[in-house]
Amino acid sequence: MSNNIKIDYSQPNKFFCFRSIIIQHNAIVKASFDIIIDDDELGMIISWNDKSSRIYGYTAKEIIGKSIFTLFPNDKKEDVRQVIEKIQAGKKIDNYEIVQIDRKGKTLNTLIKIFPVTDMEEIINYKIEIIKDIACKLKFKKALDKKIETLRTSFIKLNAAEQIFENANDGFVITDKNKIIQMINPAFINVTGYTAKDVTGISIEILKSDRHKKCFYENIQRLLESDGYWTGEIWVKKKNQGEYLSWTSVNPICDSEGKVKMYAYMICDLTERFNYEEKLKYQALHDILTGLPNRRCFYFKLRTIIADLKNTANMMAVFFLDLDNFKKVNDTLGHNMGDALLKIIAKRLKDNLYSTDLIARMGGDEFTIILNNIVKHEDVVKVADKIIRIVSQPLVLEGHIINVATSIGISRYPQDGKTVQMLLKKADVAMYAAKNSGNNKYCFYSN
Repeated sequence: MSNNIKIDYSQPNKFFCFRSIIIQHNAIVKASFDIIIDDDELGMIISWNDKSSRIYGYTAKEIIGKSIFTLFPNDKKEDVRQVIEKIQAGKKIDNYEIVQIDRKGKTLNTLIKIFPVTDMEEIINYKIEIIKDIACKLKFKKALDKKIETLRTSFIKLNAAEQIFENANDGFVITDKNKIIQMINPAFINVTGYTAKDVTGISIEILKSDRHKKCFYENIQRLLESDGYWTGEIWVKKKNQGEYLSWTSVNPICDSEGKVKMYAYMICDLTERFNYEEKLKYQALHDILTGLPNRRCFYFKLRTIIADLKNTANMMAVFFLDLDNFKKVNDTLGHNMGDALLKIIAKRLKDNLYSTDLIARMGGDEFTIILNNIVKHEDVVKVADKIIRIVSQPLVLEGHIINVATSIGISRYPQDGKTVQMLLKKADVAMYAAKNSGNNKYCFYSN
């Protein structure tokens, strides 16, 4: 059985009204982030959309009529010829990765899907190529402009519209004017888990996330009415109650009188980008070795707490810890052992302090702690005693028994200072005073 798209000119389209499919097709292509190119049986380009112009640098006028080989470097043209031979043999090319070039000769890493379109006699009329620039993973642009006007008058083009809808890499949803879902594509099913049976005839509101307030969705509707489209980041609810971040484009589909008949939603999954950004945020605010908040995070949190305590009678304490004789461990047993020691101490601190207390690694063998909402001086003393006790417990690393000690300096808000710099400076001064008085000591700045 052939994998080609067959067009029977003698039969009416059994699935779509001619006019509505034309409208839906143009909306789909307009909203697509994909490059869409058609070329004939000789490899001559006959259709070229705006996305293609942006990626390759050629206008439609410049490129239509030229060979598809124009878009490939010399060392890849033989590979392209082999692909064309497979197409002529009736095969569909799905997710074929190859290097292309733009007008200036810059290389582009692309993923290509190619669909041969034949008549009932198996003669290839032309090929549909859906191309994705896989080097550009973040897709922030608005929905694309109309596809070539020739798609309006041909049953072949109508069938091509269905293929684009079914094979696009982004999710598509078509609703009526009341936002009741009429159609979805496979990409939407893959990302959300909803099947056509689950959502057909259901309001688009089934995808709404509680992360957005009512006014957010009201603003989208206002922009649809005033600007004729909406595009932006939005959280989408999945069937399993999970959610994912998407870049969504909404385009009204109007009749000849300008009245909205349908809406086309293009939903691009930004999960990979979101997870990457979250990872970067975490790394920016946390110590890689211990997983504790880092110096930057400590300053931010302390500044926030000071602002919250302003004009209140509440107190707070800042601890500055330095491990005694840590350099000796590094020098005698190696830096790997020193790193292992730091991770154990960090875990001991996290396991023995309240979740409301912030523990941070400032660098080297220095740690800081913020005790929030202190009621009395004795509470601070109890925590200082506890820290010295848990840090000084002997530990074994690769057969070596290591005894650790710490010196702690303590400053308090508001009596020792009301700024981040003042509290940290005075805690540091108190820490050196504790260190000078011997190991496993703590000292208040006020003392």
